[in-house]
Amino acid sequence: MSLKLTIQQCFARLGDWIYCHPKKVLISTLVIAALCCASLGSLRIDTSNESNLDKTHPDVLAYHEFHKRYGFEEALVVMIKTPEIFDVTFLKKLMAFHAEIETNTYNFDRIKSLASVDVIYGEDDDLIVDNLELTFPETPEALETFKQRVM
Repeated sequence: MSLKLTIQQCFARLGDWIYCHPKKVLISTLVIAALCCASLGSLRIDTSNESNLDKTHPDVLAYHEFHKRYGFEEALVVMIKTPEIFDVTFLKKLMAFHAEIETNTYNFDRIKSLASVDVIYGEDDDLIVDNLELTFPETPEALETFKQRVM
């Protein structure tokens, strides 16, 4: 008897047994699925590149020492949805929101937002670098000049 024929006969017997005992198969399948689902709470997914590296390699150890000394470069992004970004009322709210985040959050090296970035524009033969916060328009008339400058 060949190996292929033996395997085929085993699958045929398994199929017959499943057909003859559907309740046992269904219950055992549900029990196995429930056991798998019960352990999902302890499942951890590590997507970092460091998990693929040898923990004892000298370069990896130097990399960890660098992070202990200088910290990690991680970012938190907060997005605000508005129908019109070039609106004096919205820009004032954005400035207030940025100021509140700066004063009420700790352990951040820097906070970047539309309120704190630099704007670079040319005027005559000069190249001007300004903090966008300092050039926020206060009136609707200055809004058009501001819009042209940042776009």
